[in-house]
Amino acid sequence: MKIIGIDIGTTTISGVVLENKVEGQITTKAEEKLEIVEAKTIENGCFIPTEHEWERIQDAEQIVKKAQNLTDYFLDKYQDVERIGLTGQMHGIVYIDKNGKCVSPLYTWQDERGNLYSENGDSCGEKENAYDEIGEEKINEVKIKKTKGISLIEEIQQKCKLKTASGYGLVTHIYNMRHSLIPKSATSFCTIMDYLGMCLTGRQVPLVHVSNAAS
Repeated sequence: MKIIGIDIGTTTISGVVLENKVEGQITTKAEEKLEIVEAKTIENGCFIPTEHEWERIQDAEQIVKKAQNLTDYFLDKYQDVERIGLTGQMHGIVYIDKNGKCVSPLYTWQDERGNLYSENGDSCGEKENAYDEIGEEKINEVKIKKTKGISLIEEIQQKCKLKTASGYGLVTHIYNMRHSLIPKSATSFCTIMDYLGMCLTGRQVPLVHVSNAAS
């Protein structure tokens, strides 16, 4: 029997077909002897251009479409597939609605909104040169005030005693909550590989593996 593995990376999407070469009944995973039958990699190419230099988002639906096409390619070619394993870029999140449909882009692990400086606990999301329009006499005053703020990840560390990084799913989610960026129809969020799993199985609620839950 064969196993398909799909990896959704930031720049590429990869797939592999493995076959167990051990004859007879297998009682433990340690007894498996897996060999690569075929491997295939395609370009991700799903980044969405934005006006913010700190924002790193991708088209989640297009990513899943490419991953599904790669999966279908293997399934059509190999009839004796027993399992499909999914992995992918950590920390990035996509919002889904009550029907299990994607309602947002994929906010990737490279997103830097958690590093933006904040005022009074609310991330401002502004670039340094955003104050040019108010006049030169005000620029220094605003910049001095801004340096007194802290980034979202610094705020989380101070208040929760947790060390996080920009791009972590909950960091992105907190920023989006504060800036009303969460789609009104969203009921949950998950990683991109969780969403692929939902699309492959018809689930309406994401099933997040523990290895993806520490973000």
